[in-house]
Amino acid sequence: MLESAVIPDEVEQVCQGQPMFSETYGDRLRMVGPTRRRRMLTVILAPKEAEGFYYPVTARPASRKERQRYQELLLKGGEST
Repeated sequence: MLESAVIPDEVEQVCQGQPMFSETYGDRLRMVGPTRRRRMLTVILAPKEAEGFYYPVTARPASRKERQRYQELLLKGGEST
């Protein structure tokens, strides 16, 4: 198995934790957060037809910049957009 492969359970862990959200292209959301094993992931979510619901399109290990931004927001206790 590839070290960078992300499994569905890890995506669920990020969703159920304290992820950071930011907007990306095409009404999609970028969600960055840790798994229970502290692996930082980036998950791209796309809107479903039902308003307010999203589904994961892809997931990958978070980049250095995304990890830094997450830590900065966590230290500030702030909300992301």
